[in-house]
Amino acid sequence: EGPIRATVRRRAFKGAEIMYTLRTTQGITLLALFPSHANYEIGDEVSVRLAVDHLVVFDRDPED
Repeated sequence: EGPIRATVRRRAFKGAEIMYTLRTTQGITLLALFPSHANYEIGDEVSVRLAVDHLVVFDRDPED
């Protein structure tokens, strides 16, 4: 259980992992890798905790 609540918007199978596109309650979009056995469906609510040692941040798209 993590302190950030988000909704699964998209998912993409990546072998041993699944890449999820998440939308937080604050409207922030996150990409997250979960082990493939943690199988969430689009629309599911999940909790996330940031692993700061594996954090990758991108500039916001100015057209968003």
